[in-house]
Amino acid sequence: MNIVQQLEKFLETPLNPELFPVKKGNRLLIGNFEIVEAKSSYLVKHKDSSVIGRTQNLVSAVALAREAKHKQPCFAEIHRLDKKIHKQRQDMLFYKNSLKTIDDCERRQILHIKLQNASEKIAECKKKLETYIFPRRINKFITNKREELDEHKRYC
Repeated sequence: MNIVQQLEKFLETPLNPELFPVKKGNRLLIGNFEIVEAKSSYLVKHKDSSVIGRTQNLVSAVALAREAKHKQPCFAEIHRLDKKIHKQRQDMLFYKNSLKTIDDCERRQILHIKLQNASEKIAECKKKLETYIFPRRINKFITNKREELDEHKRYC
């Protein structure tokens, strides 16, 4: 099946309206859940005002809201990924600040490598969180397209 047929098939299948979040002020509404932005975190609540959880990143909050509608939600893994993203962002800030003050060339190279490693870990965690956000059929479609793009980049 070629790409055009896959896209046509994908576009013909009906989508759930809960896939599309609505932003109102400092709130993000996703189905029966809302994400409220606080000073340094995001609070995920049900419409009946019961709090589901608090995260440090918006991606994690969206994943938490999407996962909350399942019978057996996997909150522990989402919180673990959220903490990992937060830690890596803090490390990146430290490395960037250290790069401004260090003159030693060898230490600069080490910091550049650590900075790159932290950004790769953040990207990896976000990719894992996307599996909680998007439905399986969209996830499979996104993953297949990424693999095709990666193969295309290798040959070009």
